[in-house]
Amino acid sequence: MERQALHELCHQVVQALVHEQGWSLTPSGLQDLVEAIFPFAQHLPDPTLQALRIIVLNYKLDGLMVQQMLMPQSALGNKSWAEWRTHFLKIASVKELAAEDAEDLVQTVYSEALKALLTFRFQSRLNTYLVAIFKVELRRMGNDVWEGQLPNQPGLEYFVQAVDGGGNVAVQDNKGHYFILGEQPSSTIYLPIILGISGRLPMDSSTKTTLFLPSVIKN
Repeated sequence: MERQALHELCHQVVQALVHEQGWSLTPSGLQDLVEAIFPFAQHLPDPTLQALRIIVLNYKLDGLMVQQMLMPQSALGNKSWAEWRTHFLKIASVKELAAEDAEDLVQTVYSEALKALLTFRFQSRLNTYLVAIFKVELRRMGNDVWEGQLPNQPGLEYFVQAVDGGGNVAVQDNKGHYFILGEQPSSTIYLPIILGISGRLPMDSSTKTTLFLPSVIKN
């Protein structure tokens, strides 16, 4: 979609939501909201009305807090992070983590979340986004999930291979058909249990990509 057409569509969506939600915005305030969400709309592969509505609603609810959290040294930014720290420590307590482990986890989440917020595009609520980061770091702490990245290239195929320190190998290649990106957004890939996996191994990003992962991974 051309830039001007997308901008006009954003304006229409914001205008409709202002009326629908009863937001008290001046004409200049409405235009400011359009300009604020427009960069995020440009990242949408398919800027549908529903996708734009989600961005506008999430930005209206969380935009101010995100701006504050991106300035952690400010009074408001520090206050926001302190509230999230308390929230995450409560979750860690429910998970029965030791106090020292919980502190380490929350510090890691803070570092990762601060970096992630630089590219946060309001396609979800802030709470959903931050809790997802927390869960990823919690799983990493437990060593039950290894993760890697693949280049988003057309036709890319991969299989999953786990190797232990003794050289034992377990492979899942989708019955010889391999996996493709986006094929299993919510599924679990099962491999035979391999003991003694340690360390993080690099991934080969060639056409047939080998992922060195544990016995069970979520793709």
